[in-house]
Amino acid sequence: MEIYLKNNNQEWELMKGKQLQDQLNKNHIRLGDDVELGKYVELGNDVKIGDDVELGKYVKIGDDVKIGNNVELGNLVELGNGVRLGDNIELGNLVELGNGVRLGDDVELGNGVKIGDDVELGNGVKLGNYVGLGNGVKIEDDVELMDSVKLDKHYTIQDIIAGSLGQYPFKNKYIFYKRVNKISRGKYTSYYNPNFTYADNKITKAKNPESLDKSRADDIYVSTPFYWHKGNTLIACEVKLKDVITCKNGKIKCIKIKVLGEIKQ
Repeated sequence: MEIYLKNNNQEWELMKGKQLQDQLNKNHIRLGDDVELGKYVELGNDVKIGDDVELGKYVKIGDDVKIGNNVELGNLVELGNGVRLGDNIELGNLVELGNGVRLGDDVELGNGVKIGDDVELGNGVKLGNYVGLGNGVKIEDDVELMDSVKLDKHYTIQDIIAGSLGQYPFKNKYIFYKRVNKISRGKYTSYYNPNFTYADNKITKAKNPESLDKSRADDIYVSTPFYWHKGNTLIACEVKLKDVITCKNGKIKCIKIKVLGEIKQ
């Protein structure tokens, strides 16, 4: 194994064998079990790497970095100082993380992703190729962004919907879709709760808006037409931007919607 480490003069030096082991100890670097390092990896001081970790070629890791278990970094990845990576993480090639970036568990970043300083990504976040996040951005759990999306710290739920689903509002209203079970002309029930009903040209409200941070059978979710697989009827729904609560896992959680009608397929 050969690794670039900072020597006693704090200059980068390619080390191996006993010299490498001695310098790992001096620099307070700990490598877990089953760690694989590609060629020309650079490790800063005070780096802790968990078990089952694979680093590609030309990876550069700054000082005071902690990497969890079951993590894979592609080639030409750069981690700034103070970065924290959780467990079960996969980073593509040419990824750059600024200083103080924190990634939760089960995060996936595509190729060419560039993230500024002090950014926080929750568990289950997935970013497509060439996504860019500015300094201070915070993204909650289970958000997915498509390729080439750019966000700064002042992003809105409208930005997340555009980045996740490629949809934009017209006069602060969206047209989304959901699958339901049809019971008669213009009337439908939720696939998950037969007592929760929808009707054409009527507004349907969630039963417990104050509990919309938790998933319930009487919550209202909408998405693109191809997201849904259960239910015998596809309906179009009008959603006001102000009634959107979250956008996660490819669907939108709403306070209320207006049913526009059945989509004939």
